[in-house]
Amino acid sequence: MIAQTGQITQFKFMSVPENSQEGIISSPRNSDDVRIKIAALLHEKFSDYQALWVENHLRLLCNLRHTFGNDLDKSIILAVVGQRMFQIGLDRPIDFDQARTGNYALDLSRMTNVESISEATGIPRETVRRKVSELLEIGWLERGAKGGLSVTPQATDTLESATQIIAQLLGAMFDALARDPAISGPDSALT
Repeated sequence: MIAQTGQITQFKFMSVPENSQEGIISSPRNSDDVRIKIAALLHEKFSDYQALWVENHLRLLCNLRHTFGNDLDKSIILAVVGQRMFQIGLDRPIDFDQARTGNYALDLSRMTNVESISEATGIPRETVRRKVSELLEIGWLERGAKGGLSVTPQATDTLESATQIIAQLLGAMFDALARDPAISGPDSALT
């Protein structure tokens, strides 16, 4: 569900029926055309889209800085754990409500560890180890039987405002692109 508030699009998380095609470009033959047109448009109107992107990205960074007590390394570490968790630890996609409540099956033996987080981020291993310990202590990470790390529902719930900002950022970009005649006009790749 999308609600308009002034100039900002707000997304309410909800389950979408599996067979729903609402808002999805369903023709694979058009996807390359759309990507090419979007890339050209972003190049031609760089200042318009850059301003929109940066404004929302700054809101996200400020939110994360506040949420993580001025420690953006913790947010990066949590993001890496979450990304790896949802990339390799799930047998099937889940929705936001499942992530927030922990209502999903997860193979903790396939999760990431301190060494791989350090390699992926460039944050020194000892710093990652210390910050992982802090995130474990506050209940935002948990360690599986084989030492793999995963993000807890508590962290997902606490970070819902950051997730909302990301949804707003993407919504604002999609809305701006959809309004541009180069993308949505009669001669566009979407028609």
